[in-house]
Amino acid sequence: MEDYSKYSHSPAHLAVAQRDHAALKKLSATLPRLAKAGAVNTEDESVAAELDAYAVSAVIDCRDVPGRETPLHLAVRIKDPISADIFMIAGAALPASCVDEMVSEASAYCRVGMSLYLTFDALLFDIK
Repeated sequence: MEDYSKYSHSPAHLAVAQRDHAALKKLSATLPRLAKAGAVNTEDESVAAELDAYAVSAVIDCRDVPGRETPLHLAVRIKDPISADIFMIAGAALPASCVDEMVSEASAYCRVGMSLYLTFDALLFDIK
């Protein structure tokens, strides 16, 4: 059983660890929507878009937990495809710089939805 206390300061990690998909969806819904390509035309819009990106990154790229896992890493490690899907939709990626022991499990699959399977290779190269 996972020790939830190490995730108490990170709502995203805690929700993943507890497999609380409703809380993850609620958290994801509170994140600002990033500007579409070409929609930022002025300096003010650029600054606003950058602040939105920082706000999103603070949640989906948070690594201030033991093992420096992002919420997506945690979801993949505990084999929670619904949480992984929520973070992929929110814009998370599984960078090669932080896969550690997951690389050795490259043949493992992360089930997303009912019939779509992504390999770790697909996650590493952000193939959707």
